Amino acid sequence: DEYTGIYCASSEGIIYVNNNTITANTSDWMSAYGIYLEDCYGSPSDPVQVEHNTIEIANSSDGSTYGIYMYGLDYSLVTDNNITTTSINGYNAPSYNVSSPNSNINKNTITSTADWGTTELALLDDCADSYFGENELNITGGQDGGVYIYGIMSGSDNSTLYKNNLNITGTSTGQDIRNIMSQDASNCVVRKNTVNITAEYRLENYVSYYTTVAIADSNTFTLTDNYTSWDGNLENYFTYGSTGGVFDNNTIASVSSASMINMYAEGATDVVISNNSIRGELVNNFNWQCYGLY
Repeated sequence: DEYTGIYCASSEGIIYVNNNTITANTSDWMSAYGIYLEDCYGSPSDPVQVEHNTIEIANSSDGSTYGIYMYGLDYSLVTDNNITTTSINGYNAPSYNVSSPNSNINKNTITSTADWGTTELALLDDCADSYFGENELNITGGQDGGVYIYGIMSGSDNSTLYKNNLNITGTSTGQDIRNIMSQDASNCVVRKNTVNITAEYRLENYVSYYTTVAIADSNTFTLTDNYTSWDGNLENYFTYGSTGGVFDNNTIASVSSASMINMYAEGATDVVISNNSIRGELVNNFNWQCYGLY
């Protein structure tokens, strides 16, 4: 069973989904979608438009929860939407955009809260030649799960993340937080984003994960891990398994109660790391290691 507020599939030409208010409370193993778009095709001069919508989805079952779900679009403009999802248990994805090249996603407010289960964002997944900019994301994870942002820009060649404000908060011990900003793509730009993450267990932040020729500059990262046992750790991977790239003029401030690697480069080839401000603070006597640049 599932609930869908607005559904549009296998369409082309003029497609506007604008100025709607969608509110739903679902239960009984039901999945919920605010707006569901699949195989819709716009053009450079007249993209598929999703603008000025307010979406509030509260799911009290084990079903999946989606704010805006987009699959197989071409040329889309998603702007000035306010998306709120709340899940009791199950999969929570306030924004999900897959296999949709030429996406322009900007100036949206996305808020997600989970009690139990996993929260995941796929904002540009296999979306080449796309732009994700000036969005406000506030993600709170629940118990018995984690927050997994598997590539804000994953498999999306020639795409840009610009001036987004990303806030992720873990609320319980045992909850991993993993944020991957660019993954399995070439010619990615990650610029002027503000990322604030607070974890109560393990925290992993990846700026460039198996990318080719990534540029990450003028970003601000504030990372906090409050877990005080031996298996807690904070790792900030600026480049992991990547080839080519420039990581310049970024500001990193990290606080950890266990171990910390503040700027991590592993398995990388031909990268430049320059002009960055890196600050780390250990706040508990239970500390294994602290590296500024590793």
